Amino acid sequence: MTNDQLSPEDKHWEAIIEKLQQQGVLPVDDELLQDSLRIKQAMQQMAAVEEEDIDVVWNDFKKNHIQATAVVPIRKKRMVWYAAAAMVGGLIVGAWAYNLLHSPVGKFVYDSPKAALKDTSIQLITGNGEVVRLDTVSKLKEADGTDLSAGHEALVYGQSAQSNVVVYNTLIIPKGKMYHLVLSDGTKVWLNAASSLRYPVNFHGAQRTVEVLGEAYFDVAKDVEHPFVVKAADKVTITVLGTGFNINTYKNRVQTTLVEGKVMVKCASDSVYLRPESQVTVAHDGAMLVRNVSSDLYTAWMNNELKFEDMPLGEIMEGLGRRYNYEIEFKDAAVAEKRCGANLLATEDISTILSFLEQVTDTRFTINQSKRIIMVERK
Repeated sequence: MTNDQLSPEDKHWEAIIEKLQQQGVLPVDDELLQDSLRIKQAMQQMAAVEEEDIDVVWNDFKKNHIQATAVVPIRKKRMVWYAAAAMVGGLIVGAWAYNLLHSPVGKFVYDSPKAALKDTSIQLITGNGEVVRLDTVSKLKEADGTDLSAGHEALVYGQSAQSNVVVYNTLIIPKGKMYHLVLSDGTKVWLNAASSLRYPVNFHGAQRTVEVLGEAYFDVAKDVEHPFVVKAADKVTITVLGTGFNINTYKNRVQTTLVEGKVMVKCASDSVYLRPESQVTVAHDGAMLVRNVSSDLYTAWMNNELKFEDMPLGEIMEGLGRRYNYEIEFKDAAVAEKRCGANLLATEDISTILSFLEQVTDTRFTINQSKRIIMVERK
């Protein structure tokens, strides 16, 4: 086949290989074929997005997934390739090759890709103070006789043992992890990264009370005679009968978002009742702010999604740092104020998400893998 007879895919392919060779990224040796095949496979996966349909795909993607202010430039052709790659699963290699062909884009710098990670075990502090790493056990028995089933993703408490002894457990989730818990009353709790929950192994008395730090979603088992009470930051209490809600205490405030049911949030002498799709934020001084929200923005983390709506880059990176276990450093404080929005699937590798953010915020990210630090700066 002559060059004029090459298909659009093959022409694209040859241009990419030539570009890579000119820049010295791919040496002309026996290893070239293997490197080339990997990139070509990713490009073929993305071929479903035809050039003549690019505006249609882009407009649909932008409508459903992207919100950006005027100060955040979006490059149309680059972003549609990111959208396509997200659908077929070949984002890192495929989008990288396409962008290299069309224009230079800041790349991530890894000082030590194979650096050993710190210990990030999910830990349970039992009633007698013993610290148990839940990835090392499958069955436990508490002092009151309650059986626990532990796993990599969930901890489940068995039927209440016949005991009047109140035994407390504390579940600690490190940065980079999430976990699911089923309490003895059937209440389900999802804990986000860098969070903890203190709770009785079995509930006794008029209320079912737990304490949370960080972020958690509660699907509370209904028990009209025994209200479920969540204490947060030593000053806020959320009282429910049976409902689903999210609570976030990461910053110097307590934010409660109601998905369904009804809750009362109290701080000192002030209290407010929430209805579904509403949220109250209690500031450090006790001031309350109530507003209507889309609850899915605040519960997306449970479904392995990343949803941002006109959010400052500083807040986005703070959340990513917790989720992927990195410290974040901004070289220019003004960069942290850039705002953008997106609806993405969380990935195993943070570089996929950073690739997206580089495009929509005109920002460069440098990863120091050995120290687990991400540097953020202007391009």
